[in-house]
Amino acid sequence: VGLVGSEMCIRDSDVHVGLLEYGAADAELRLAVAKQYPVVVLSPGFFWDQGDNIWSLASAFIVPRSTVARVREAEARRDVAGEQFTALQIRVINEVELARETMQVTQENVNAGADVVNRAQVQLDRASRYFEAGGGDRVELVTARLVAVQAQQHLLDARVVWRKSIARFEDAMQRPVLGEFLNLPAQQNASGAST
Repeated sequence: VGLVGSEMCIRDSDVHVGLLEYGAADAELRLAVAKQYPVVVLSPGFFWDQGDNIWSLASAFIVPRSTVARVREAEARRDVAGEQFTALQIRVINEVELARETMQVTQENVNAGADVVNRAQVQLDRASRYFEAGGGDRVELVTARLVAVQAQQHLLDARVVWRKSIARFEDAMQRPVLGEFLNLPAQQNASGAST
């Protein structure tokens, strides 16, 4: 079960197939239990013998063979299917939880990165004003610019990781979490560039 990167992700169809397999095993068990009881067959008959009408009732009693073994085999198959489905459920729940936790951590990293960018911008503004007032040297100003650019780059990297974690969470949930929210800025930029 894939939780990170290119590993395989559990799909709704896997859960559906697991339920169907359990249902088939359960139906097989019910059929095996039903077949363990003897079958009584009654069939009416009509004879004509030397001008007499004779009605008869024929009966048959069919005793099944080795039904206990069949029931136990079917019960074992149902138990195995149930255990496999339970394991699948646990994997799905774990995948969703891990993806949710990863998304939360990356969101916190984005928030922290935005704070660092804000502080770096304040420092750059302060260094620019100080330099323009003649109180500082160019090295301090360039250093403040470099720190601000690095902070912005780290924020962009954190946003990329955050968006990937959202995609993993949506894959785990098998439905969109944020819908078109993340596409909205890209659409606005495209429409602004075309006008």
